[in-house]
Amino acid sequence: MRQSIVLRAAPSLRQAKRILISLQQMLTERGATVELVGNDALRFRMPYPWNTHRLGWLIPVTSGRAEVSAGGGGPWRVRYQLNFSMLRYICIALSIVLAIVGREWPRLTLLNGLIILWLAFYALLASVASSRFSKLLEAASSDIVERRQRARPEAGSATDSEPDSGSDVPKTDTDTRTEPSAG
Repeated sequence: MRQSIVLRAAPSLRQAKRILISLQQMLTERGATVELVGNDALRFRMPYPWNTHRLGWLIPVTSGRAEVSAGGGGPWRVRYQLNFSMLRYICIALSIVLAIVGREWPRLTLLNGLIILWLAFYALLASVASSRFSKLLEAASSDIVERRQRARPEAGSATDSEPDSGSDVPKTDTDTRTEPSAG
Protein backbone atom coordinates (compact mmCIF):
# COMPACT_ATOMS: atom_id res chain seq x y z
CA MET A 1 0.00 0.00 0.00
CA ARG A 2 1.47 3.36 -1.04
CA GLN A 3 0.89 6.35 1.16
CA SER A 4 2.30 9.87 1.15
CA ILE A 5 2.79 13.13 2.99
CA VAL A 6 2.24 16.31 0.98
CA LEU A 7 4.98 18.95 1.11
CA ARG A 8 4.05 22.64 0.96
CA ALA A 9 6.75 23.62 -1.49
CA ALA A 10 8.95 21.91 -4.02
CA PRO A 11 12.07 20.90 -2.11
CA SER A 12 15.50 21.59 -3.49
CA LEU A 13 17.81 18.63 -4.05
CA ARG A 14 19.56 19.49 -0.79
CA GLN A 15 16.26 19.59 1.14
CA ALA A 16 15.08 16.28 -0.35
CA LYS A 17 18.39 14.69 0.61
CA ARG A 18 18.08 16.15 4.12
CA ILE A 19 14.61 14.58 4.53
CA LEU A 20 15.95 11.18 3.52
CA ILE A 21 19.07 11.43 5.69
CA SER A 22 16.95 12.45 8.67
CA LEU A 23 14.64 9.48 8.07
CA GLN A 24 17.67 7.25 7.67
CA GLN A 25 19.00 8.33 11.07
CA MET A 26 15.63 7.75 12.74
CA LEU A 27 15.31 4.27 11.24
CA THR A 28 18.90 3.37 12.08
CA GLU A 29 18.25 4.32 15.71
CA ARG A 30 15.46 1.74 15.65
CA GLY A 31 17.79 -0.96 14.31
CA ALA A 32 16.90 -0.82 10.61
CA THR A 33 19.31 -1.40 7.76
CA VAL A 34 18.92 1.57 5.42
CA GLU A 35 20.22 2.10 1.89
CA LEU A 36 19.98 5.40 0.00
CA VAL A 37 18.87 4.89 -3.61
CA GLY A 38 19.92 7.82 -5.76
CA ASN A 39 19.15 11.34 -4.60
CA ASP A 40 15.46 10.95 -3.92
CA ALA A 41 14.73 7.52 -2.38
CA LEU A 42 15.74 5.06 0.30
CA ARG A 43 15.03 1.43 1.10
CA PHE A 44 15.06 -0.05 4.55
CA ARG A 45 14.74 -3.39 6.28
CA MET A 46 13.63 -3.59 9.87
CA PRO A 47 15.17 -6.20 12.18
CA TYR A 48 13.18 -9.31 13.01
CA PRO A 49 11.15 -8.91 16.22
CA TRP A 50 13.39 -11.35 18.09
CA ASN A 51 16.58 -9.53 17.00
CA THR A 52 15.56 -6.00 17.92
CA HIS A 53 17.06 -4.27 20.91
CA ARG A 54 14.21 -1.80 21.22
CA LEU A 55 10.56 -2.76 21.10
CA GLY A 56 8.31 -0.29 19.37
CA TRP A 57 5.32 0.06 17.12
CA LEU A 58 7.43 -0.29 13.98
CA ILE A 59 8.15 -3.97 14.72
CA PRO A 60 5.33 -5.19 12.40
CA VAL A 61 7.08 -3.51 9.44
CA THR A 62 9.41 -5.91 7.61
CA SER A 63 10.76 -3.52 5.00
CA GLY A 64 9.84 -0.46 3.04
CA ARG A 65 10.73 2.33 0.69
CA ALA A 66 10.42 6.12 0.84
CA GLU A 67 10.95 8.66 -1.92
CA VAL A 68 10.56 12.39 -2.51
CA SER A 69 8.80 13.10 -5.81
CA ALA A 70 6.12 15.10 -7.57
CA GLY A 71 4.64 12.09 -9.33
CA GLY A 72 2.95 13.08 -12.57
CA GLY A 73 3.10 16.83 -12.08
CA GLY A 74 1.12 16.78 -8.82
CA PRO A 75 2.24 18.33 -5.56
CA TRP A 76 5.56 17.30 -4.07
CA ARG A 77 5.21 14.42 -1.63
CA VAL A 78 7.20 12.02 0.45
CA ARG A 79 5.76 8.72 -0.76
CA TYR A 80 6.30 5.54 1.18
CA GLN A 81 5.45 1.88 0.92
CA LEU A 82 5.58 -0.51 3.87
CA ASN A 83 5.83 -4.28 3.67
CA PHE A 84 4.28 -6.39 6.44
CA SER A 85 5.33 -9.85 5.22
CA MET A 86 6.60 -11.07 8.63
CA LEU A 87 3.32 -10.02 10.25
CA ARG A 88 1.45 -11.82 7.46
CA TYR A 89 3.47 -15.03 8.04
CA ILE A 90 2.78 -14.88 11.76
CA CYS A 91 -0.96 -14.43 11.09
CA ILE A 92 -0.95 -17.38 8.68
CA ALA A 93 0.79 -19.55 11.30
CA LEU A 94 -1.71 -18.46 13.97
CA SER A 95 -4.56 -19.17 11.54
CA ILE A 96 -3.27 -22.70 10.99
CA VAL A 97 -2.98 -23.23 14.75
CA LEU A 98 -6.51 -21.88 15.24
CA ALA A 99 -7.84 -24.14 12.46
CA ILE A 100 -6.20 -27.19 14.06
CA VAL A 101 -7.43 -26.32 17.55
CA GLY A 102 -10.91 -25.45 16.32
CA ARG A 103 -11.45 -28.24 13.81
CA GLU A 104 -14.32 -29.62 15.89
CA TRP A 105 -15.90 -26.22 16.46
CA PRO A 106 -18.90 -25.14 14.43
CA ARG A 107 -17.67 -23.71 11.12
CA LEU A 108 -19.19 -20.28 11.76
CA THR A 109 -17.37 -20.05 15.11
CA LEU A 110 -14.09 -21.00 13.47
CA LEU A 111 -14.65 -18.47 10.69
CA ASN A 112 -15.44 -15.75 13.25
CA GLY A 113 -12.26 -16.66 15.13
CA LEU A 114 -10.17 -16.31 12.00
CA ILE A 115 -11.77 -12.98 11.11
CA ILE A 116 -11.17 -11.64 14.61
CA LEU A 117 -7.55 -12.87 14.49
CA TRP A 118 -6.85 -11.08 11.21
CA LEU A 119 -8.68 -7.90 12.20
CA ALA A 120 -7.27 -7.67 15.71
CA PHE A 121 -3.77 -8.81 14.91
CA TYR A 122 -2.92 -7.97 11.31
CA ALA A 123 -5.13 -4.97 10.50
CA LEU A 124 -4.71 -3.25 13.86
CA LEU A 125 -0.93 -3.69 14.08
CA ALA A 126 -0.41 -2.72 10.43
CA SER A 127 -2.48 0.45 10.79
CA VAL A 128 -0.71 1.47 14.02
CA ALA A 129 2.71 0.83 12.43
CA SER A 130 1.70 2.85 9.34
CA SER A 131 0.57 5.71 11.55
CA ARG A 132 3.84 5.67 13.51
CA PHE A 133 5.90 5.62 10.33
CA SER A 134 3.86 8.53 8.99
CA LYS A 135 4.66 10.50 12.14
CA LEU A 136 8.34 9.63 11.69
CA LEU A 137 8.21 10.98 8.14
CA GLU A 138 6.45 14.15 9.28
CA ALA A 139 9.23 14.71 11.80
CA ALA A 140 11.89 14.09 9.16
CA SER A 141 10.28 16.51 6.70
CA SER A 142 9.00 19.10 9.15
CA ASP A 143 11.13 21.94 7.78
CA ILE A 144 9.62 21.43 4.31
CA VAL A 145 6.08 20.69 5.48
CA GLU A 146 6.09 23.81 7.62
CA ARG A 147 6.06 27.14 5.83
CA ARG A 148 9.37 28.39 7.26
CA GLN A 149 12.11 27.05 9.46
CA ARG A 150 12.57 30.12 11.64
CA ALA A 151 9.98 32.26 13.37
CA ARG A 152 9.33 35.71 12.05
CA PRO A 153 11.23 38.56 13.70
CA GLU A 154 9.50 40.24 16.60
CA ALA A 155 7.53 43.48 16.11
CA GLY A 156 10.19 45.40 18.07
CA SER A 157 12.78 44.76 15.39
CA ALA A 158 10.62 46.31 12.64
CA THR A 159 11.87 49.45 10.91
CA ASP A 160 10.92 52.89 12.21
CA SER A 161 9.11 53.76 8.99
CA GLU A 162 6.27 51.38 9.88
CA PRO A 163 3.43 52.87 11.94
CA ASP A 164 3.10 51.61 15.47
CA SER A 165 0.47 48.98 16.08
CA GLY A 166 -2.12 51.31 17.63
CA SER A 167 -1.96 54.17 15.09
CA ASP A 168 -4.47 52.67 12.68
CA VAL A 169 -7.22 52.62 15.31
CA PRO A 170 -9.43 55.72 15.05
CA LYS A 171 -9.63 57.93 18.09
CA THR A 172 -13.12 58.18 19.49
CA ASP A 173 -12.71 60.73 22.26
CA THR A 174 -12.11 63.83 20.12
CA ASP A 175 -14.76 65.55 18.05
CA THR A 176 -13.47 67.11 14.87
CA ARG A 177 -16.79 68.63 13.74
CA THR A 178 -17.10 72.39 13.57
CA GLU A 179 -20.06 73.88 15.27
CA PRO A 180 -21.93 76.72 13.59
CA SER A 181 -21.31 80.03 15.30
CA ALA A 182 -24.32 81.64 16.87
CA GLY A 183 -24.75 85.03 15.89
